[in-house]
Amino acid sequence: MIEIDPTRWKQPPPFKHQLEGCRALVKHPAFYLADKPRTMKSRQVIDAACILFEAKLVDIVVIIAPVPGRGVWGDKQMGQIKRWAWKPSRVHEFHEKRRDLWADEKPELLWVVTNYDFIRSVKRLEEFTKHLAHYNKIMLVLDESSAVGNEKSKQAKAVRKIRDMAARCVMLNGTPGDPVKQWSQFNILNHVFDKKYKSLITFKWRFTKYGPKELRQKFVPTKDGQKLVWQKAVSSELGWKNLDALSRITAPYCLRRSRRDCEGVRDIAIVPSFKEVRLSNYTWNNYKELREEALLALSTGEIYVSPNIGVRLMRLAQICSGHLGGFEEGEKVRDLSSEKIDFTVYHLREEISSQCVVVWTRWTRERERISSLLRLGGFEVHQIYGQQPDGERRIAEKIFSEGSTLYPLQRYAIVAQPQAGGDCLDMSAARYVVRQSCDYNPRTFEQSNERPCGPAQKLNFVPMTNMVACGPAGQRTIEHTILAAQEEKRDIERMTCKEWRTELEAEC
Repeated sequence: MIEIDPTRWKQPPPFKHQLEGCRALVKHPAFYLADKPRTMKSRQVIDAACILFEAKLVDIVVIIAPVPGRGVWGDKQMGQIKRWAWKPSRVHEFHEKRRDLWADEKPELLWVVTNYDFIRSVKRLEEFTKHLAHYNKIMLVLDESSAVGNEKSKQAKAVRKIRDMAARCVMLNGTPGDPVKQWSQFNILNHVFDKKYKSLITFKWRFTKYGPKELRQKFVPTKDGQKLVWQKAVSSELGWKNLDALSRITAPYCLRRSRRDCEGVRDIAIVPSFKEVRLSNYTWNNYKELREEALLALSTGEIYVSPNIGVRLMRLAQICSGHLGGFEEGEKVRDLSSEKIDFTVYHLREEISSQCVVVWTRWTRERERISSLLRLGGFEVHQIYGQQPDGERRIAEKIFSEGSTLYPLQRYAIVAQPQAGGDCLDMSAARYVVRQSCDYNPRTFEQSNERPCGPAQKLNFVPMTNMVACGPAGQRTIEHTILAAQEEKRDIERMTCKEWRTELEAEC
């Protein structure tokens, strides 16, 4: 029997839900901690790792996280390991520099921090596994484990190799994703579905709803050009079924709690509203032209949109944000207008008095333009984006997790893209949020909404304004459709051609 004595842990003492989670992690060699975001899952893992190390069941802890998560776990000043580990520790970062981030005096427990993107390289994975082969009792922690939700992806295959070397595995994710993504995660965790649903085809047959069969068309090259032929009849996936049965299968390996279930965790609310921004006649005419092209390409059937049609829909969303292009090789992004950007900058500068604000943008060009204008408007602007230098990102993380006491009268803005900053980061200093444009991914939408709701947030609710483009006379645009789907937690990627056609025709 392993002794669990919270009086030896770092202060403040753990809350009831943290103690319960820690006991589950100590008891089960493979476990999925699926508490809602911002319920302090990391402390439960760190306390459990220290207990298991003391019991000689763990000799190294390997943490694989999204790119932003490396600093969240390993940073010398703000990292979760530094804050909660009560055994003398050394934290090593397996990345480009392969360096120790920090070490206590006479360290005992070794933590290795890396990220999913880095280890999917064959050469790096080989080097990493060679290093881990020196340890017999590896505890593997997969933060934001939906990153391995696609079993065929390079990072999922890489993680599976590391998992096979580990004695224990913990998955952390407040947004596990749809059943197919859960199938991949739980099979990496502990082969949960192997007995009855080892095949993904069998699993989908049990838990997926299918529509009526339809004949699909394709173009086939001929000597004289192309001809249209019919493929065999296929069914579209329309949703999920038997979810209660799925929950029963995973229940022994999983703990999922909301904020209300977690004692000591304030239920901070994000209070959304939206403002419609009218497009100019010039932008609206461009939008209508592309919309007609998209309608011609969309069928009337219950099938998913093809990649080609998907690009057309994304171009419509781009126009609403004031630019166009970048999807094809060599295609440059060109600015068309700035109605939404100008409105947002004016709104933050003249109508909002909050010292720290967060602006979420889907598009790279949109992020760059808003950042430039906010600087001219008197804000100290920081950005979060992919392939960003670590030092630049750390400054932004520090200001928006703790706030700034150096210049209390300075106004700060962080302009971030959800795919790069929607996971892991603590933005508790933010007092106002703008969602300039919506990502298609429902998981990053939910995760980014939770970023300001950390323990250090002083407000009981954080206002958030969604900026939505509309026509010159208030006509609907594709942004209305995307926002409604995200708020209703509908997967936009599962919208059929018929559903998209209905939405676009309603704009006319």
